[in-house]
Amino acid sequence: MCTKQLIDLNPDGNSFIKVIGVGHTGINTVNHMQQSHIEGVSGKNTGEFSLQQLKPTGALQIENSEYSILSKNDKTKVQKKLKDIEMLFLVTEEGEIQITSVLAGLAKELGILTIAIITTQHDYKKALSKLEMNADSSILISEKKLLSLDQAGLHSDTLETTMTIPLNIVRSMTDPVMQEGLVGFDYADLKTLTERAGYFAIGIGIASGKNRAKKATEKATSYPLFYDIEYKKFHGILVNISGGNIDLSEFDEIGNMISSLVPDKTVIKIAMTHNLSLNDDIQVTLIATGIDKKISESNP
Repeated sequence: MCTKQLIDLNPDGNSFIKVIGVGHTGINTVNHMQQSHIEGVSGKNTGEFSLQQLKPTGALQIENSEYSILSKNDKTKVQKKLKDIEMLFLVTEEGEIQITSVLAGLAKELGILTIAIITTQHDYKKALSKLEMNADSSILISEKKLLSLDQAGLHSDTLETTMTIPLNIVRSMTDPVMQEGLVGFDYADLKTLTERAGYFAIGIGIASGKNRAKKATEKATSYPLFYDIEYKKFHGILVNISGGNIDLSEFDEIGNMISSLVPDKTVIKIAMTHNLSLNDDIQVTLIATGIDKKISESNP
């Protein structure tokens, strides 16, 4: 029988936004996030280690050979760990969809907004079927498209990309909420565009020098994980403009470029956040939500 453990990397923290890594990809990604630091976000990991009991450090044992059915005791342990969380990111891979779906279901029972980030060998959405009923929003990051990123020189290698893209997703969704004093959107805006929203896509563009705002936006819209979606088929778009020093004119330029691309009915939320690691670069991250899925009119 296989054993899974859930490790709280920040057991004393009070973050209301948390990340759980499931499987090798998820573990590597969450470790990378811990090193990068995302304001107001703490991480957890699952790992394939054998535990005999619940450890005082926060490790949680889940024993089930199929992972499709957890005991009542296991469910209670998991939900105790998820208590007081308002938003949860699940970073995983195709082979771990079943346990990820279980975790998403337990989060759903607690009313937690849940975002699933899945690395897959395939380019289609079949891998999402087991998650659709539980996770609010999901993205597939296909290895085929990761390879195209490497070949285009957008990332140094596929392993780095599998960690960098989830980091950008989490940061772009949470920095605008957690950072104070900058142009941003609040948690209610984030929830409006991601709750029960189905599939989403991400575009990332980085540029420097003259016309960097325009160049970064063009790179984001042509990003391999973004360029082939139809603008009329998504509900809303989150735009995060980050850098060490961003001019308001650049903010307006990027906003106007995005507005000109999408239908008038599209909900657009734009934020400007600090990321000093970018130095003189500017980064534009686009997250299009609700692709091919009608958003419930009950959403605020």
